[in-house]
Amino acid sequence: MNDTTEVQFKIEPINEDYDPSDDRWLDQVNELVNDLQSDVGNVHKEVQAVEGKKGGVEALILALGSAGAITAAVDMFKTWISRDQSRELEISVERGGEVQTFRVSGSRMDKDDIRNFMESAFKS
Repeated sequence: MNDTTEVQFKIEPINEDYDPSDDRWLDQVNELVNDLQSDVGNVHKEVQAVEGKKGGVEALILALGSAGAITAAVDMFKTWISRDQSRELEISVERGGEVQTFRVSGSRMDKDDIRNFMESAFKS
């Protein structure tokens, strides 16, 4: 992995138990954002318009440029999901005009699989 290359990942927190605009869910997502900013850095929220929905869908954009940052992000994902097994994350990255997606849940939380997916985004 080239340490000068930065890749942007879209992180979509998901929980079927909450409406996306529920304050309790938004607090949980904000907790993830704060933890990522603290331990990984370079993360921001982005609202994407969705036809028929007021306000759109909120996604997190996480820019990573090193193996250490990937490891920190994966550890943070594991910690956040382990606090509530109903939480999920959908991690997406665009490569060569194609969007590749990986979904992480409490029942499917293999750190090596996540790390491999994220590291593959740095390969041409």
